[in-house]
Amino acid sequence: EGAGAGVRALAAHRVGDAVVRLELHAPTPGAAGLDPTMPVARVVQPEVLDSVDLEVAPGTWERLRTRLRLLRSAELLGAASSALDMAAAHARERRQFDRAIGANQAIKHRLAEDWMALDDARLAGVAAVAAHDAGAASAGRDSLFAPLLAVEAGRRAAQNAIQVHGALGVTWECDAHLYLKRVLRLAAALQAEVSRAELLERIWEGGDGRKAA
Repeated sequence: EGAGAGVRALAAHRVGDAVVRLELHAPTPGAAGLDPTMPVARVVQPEVLDSVDLEVAPGTWERLRTRLRLLRSAELLGAASSALDMAAAHARERRQFDRAIGANQAIKHRLAEDWMALDDARLAGVAAVAAHDAGAASAGRDSLFAPLLAVEAGRRAAQNAIQVHGALGVTWECDAHLYLKRVLRLAAALQAEVSRAELLERIWEGGDGRKAA
């Protein structure tokens, strides 16, 4: 799992607009985190084993952070989509009153809405990645929609997957909780960097701190 002795952690810090500092740390394994499939560790004493300053082109730091947000958003959507697929499969197989529970509007409409919300977030992510790779002027603003939509749609889809499974969904044997915990961990990481309110404000301002025309 990579959480044993000898593990090293690489931290990156922005020293200036054109300088990025890489620091090597020796973290110690911590307690189990929210996501049981992802071991966690922490730097108890921020002792730097080694460091190096790299000169980069102006704006590189923000591009790297944008790329990380898009990757986390994509991972969140993958986990949420798997939870949705699991819920849809259960809705087709679980029968009550001699018919599949997926035939009930309360369930099938919810699953359909979750699919549409995840698809919207996925399309926003694809557009953001394309704009980012092409260096388009709209790349900064486009990259704000993906984490916003991914967190909202992903969290709801994973939570609804638990509900569709009913009492089974709250048992340890049902893997739906693993998808939910992965989604919640990634959502927390995304929102810790940029909150929902800040994303909406930056979208309104045009993505670069200026009011949209």
